[in-house]
Amino acid sequence: MRLIACLVVFAACRPAIAQDNPAGELERLQTTATAARRAAAADPTIKNVQSLPVQVYLNEQKRRRLISTSNLRQRIEQYTGDQKREDLIPILKEQLADLERKPLDQVSFDSAYGYEPTTGLVGYSKKVRLIENTSDGKSVILVENAALIIAGLGTSQYPSGKFFNVEKAILIGAPGPEQLFQGNKKKSYSATLVDLEAVLQSASTTSTTGGQVKAHYTKHEFQIPMRDGARLFTTVFAPKDTTQTYPLLMVRTQSGMRPYGPDQYPETLLGPSPLAHFAREGYIFVLQDVRGRWMSEGTFVNMRPHNPHKKTPQDIDESSDTFDTVDWLLKNVPNHNGRVGLYGTSYRGFYVVAGMIDAHPAIRAASPQAPIVDWFMGDDWRHNGALFLAHAFNYMPTIGKARSQPVQEPLFSRFDYGTPDAYDFFLKLGPLANVDARYFQGQVPFWNELLKHDTYDEFWQARVLRPHLMDVRLAVLTVGGWFDAENLFGALETHQRLESAGSGRNNVLVMGPWIHGGWNGGQADGASLGDVSFGAQTAVFFREQIELPFFEFHLKGKGTFKPPNAWIFETGTNKWREEATWPPQNTRPLTFQFQSHGRLAVESGAVESNVPESIATGNGFDEYVSDPARPVPYIDKIGSGMQVEYPCADQRFASRRPDVLTYETDVLQYDVTLAGPIVADLCVSTTGTDSDWIVKVIDVYPVDHPDPSPNPTGVRMGGYQQLVRGDVLRGRFRNSFEKPEPFTPGQPAAVKFKLQDVYHTFSKGHRIMVQVQCSWFPLVDRNPQTFVSPINAKESDFQKTTQRVYRSRKFPSRVTARMLP
Repeated sequence: MRLIACLVVFAACRPAIAQDNPAGELERLQTTATAARRAAAADPTIKNVQSLPVQVYLNEQKRRRLISTSNLRQRIEQYTGDQKREDLIPILKEQLADLERKPLDQVSFDSAYGYEPTTGLVGYSKKVRLIENTSDGKSVILVENAALIIAGLGTSQYPSGKFFNVEKAILIGAPGPEQLFQGNKKKSYSATLVDLEAVLQSASTTSTTGGQVKAHYTKHEFQIPMRDGARLFTTVFAPKDTTQTYPLLMVRTQSGMRPYGPDQYPETLLGPSPLAHFAREGYIFVLQDVRGRWMSEGTFVNMRPHNPHKKTPQDIDESSDTFDTVDWLLKNVPNHNGRVGLYGTSYRGFYVVAGMIDAHPAIRAASPQAPIVDWFMGDDWRHNGALFLAHAFNYMPTIGKARSQPVQEPLFSRFDYGTPDAYDFFLKLGPLANVDARYFQGQVPFWNELLKHDTYDEFWQARVLRPHLMDVRLAVLTVGGWFDAENLFGALETHQRLESAGSGRNNVLVMGPWIHGGWNGGQADGASLGDVSFGAQTAVFFREQIELPFFEFHLKGKGTFKPPNAWIFETGTNKWREEATWPPQNTRPLTFQFQSHGRLAVESGAVESNVPESIATGNGFDEYVSDPARPVPYIDKIGSGMQVEYPCADQRFASRRPDVLTYETDVLQYDVTLAGPIVADLCVSTTGTDSDWIVKVIDVYPVDHPDPSPNPTGVRMGGYQQLVRGDVLRGRFRNSFEKPEPFTPGQPAAVKFKLQDVYHTFSKGHRIMVQVQCSWFPLVDRNPQTFVSPINAKESDFQKTTQRVYRSRKFPSRVTARMLP
């Protein structure tokens, strides 16, 4: 287990830049550090790489409060049970005594150590020197004789009793002197501690980007024939070391695999991870343009429907194309071990799921990551029938333009909004019909298909792969992110369907605190998102401890891989949990009942027998006016497209709007952990004939919650309202997604829909909030609030309406969930 830890550094004066080095020493250190930094960026998995959030305290009073010498001495005495720890004890005691002899204002940056109480960590460094400033205002700092001990907690993030030390290392991405010594407040910075010797050795032997890919791999390009005669363009990177055999690791993609040409090698790394894990361990990497895209022949069909009844060679689908490709590779590519793995994220994840159906027997392992499984119910373009406008508009041109012949360069360019304000752009756009008339002009046919098929008709149902996941016998690692704005639905549904089909023996789910693709590069190390910190490098943990071992074990028989059924990150407490099933079996029902004056009553057990007396009588309701001309924003931020951090963003801006209903619990007297799906169960009415209903579950922080440090955006976390889960139902689909029906104006109606799963702890001292609203713009397109098809809606169809949410025994509104004991 790699360590994720904190090194607390104390500084009282601006450091001299290697003043006591002999001539040429500074230049040598700078050259070495530059080489090490570049090598670490190319291959962050090298030996002894540690991510260290560096906390710098410049205020003397805060320093004295943080490091209690008696507390540190007591901690040190506890470490005598381990010989490796004993080796460090004399050094720490010597430095402790040295610090006690000196006034704190005389402790230079060249002698630093500290104790971080929440992790039980003791850190020490004898020399810490600034040796290089980088172009982004940060620095490279030389660290000599660095030593760390983690003790006590024994969690997956902080393994008990682990020990780490290096003779000489560098801190990459540490603050520059202008930041480091400005003011006297506590500052926190992210940096990476890298062992110089290890990284330089790795750089000379295993760096695999750019020219190093060419140095270690031979590139081949093939046109692989399918059963119907179409040829699919496929690139194979084979290790030059032919003294052993390798498994094939394949990704099929609609988005191209430039650069094309047998002598053109990519600058990006090979394999599913941005790290060099896979390239260094040795695989035959296969990349394929799917049918009808880029350099492959045939006709492209978005989410091509699966054909379970193939009778002739002309009966093809993505499953058969995967099968035919694997079969050809095994017969024509030398030095393989007969085993094949599939991987891919998002649309590529769809191709992984398709390849798992009626799979070639050589396919032993597959990792669908945020796969698309249903474009109407919850993935990408629509959630419960409501159009995710900003996302669809931004992405559709990249997959929707027709191709007359194979191409090596994209046919599209990113849309220029002409403004950074997406809310303003889409509001001025008007009805949806204006998109094609003004901008796409018939060149993006799938946009028109998306709008035309505005019910859950045969077009969408044919593209659903879930019913076909009935006999999957290979090992599957399904991956998703709790804050994935695109395909959280697909990950959960894929795992659930495999479980219900009896594939549990080799069926593993991983859910982390990630955005779309955040586990493999889209979110750096996965330590935070927006204003919310997760306390550890969650993405690094996944790549090193789960993803690589999964493929190594199933494709090479290397090591051991005995995972739980579900590896789940619990947000709120920031801990990895191992569950035997997902959702966990040992949960009990929990209901949040809407009450007057914005109160949210928490009830456990059967809802019917626990309705509070305060709502047992009367016809109470809350109401507001919903105006399509002034829709509720989905995020308090100016930006174009869909902002990826919105699923955990602050909701204080929304709770202050008159067209958002807010219900809140009392201050929690104990931790409340929700695990599994959340269901919104409302009784509503509208003066219109249609309406969207958005329900959000929110974690309200205490007013004294500390701010992050550093705090470049100036966010105040006291009273922060973190979105935990939110989703939408287009009201016309409240009874059927196939047959929409209007509301009867003023008549109460039941609106019930499932929000996606969560695993979140609302901590003692926090509050739980539920918000209800009828617009979420421009994340979701504006509902005219009249029963017309959105593609045919005119300006005059957009009507202001009065909305009611009822909260009585006769007409209750509530949110139900499952709680861990």
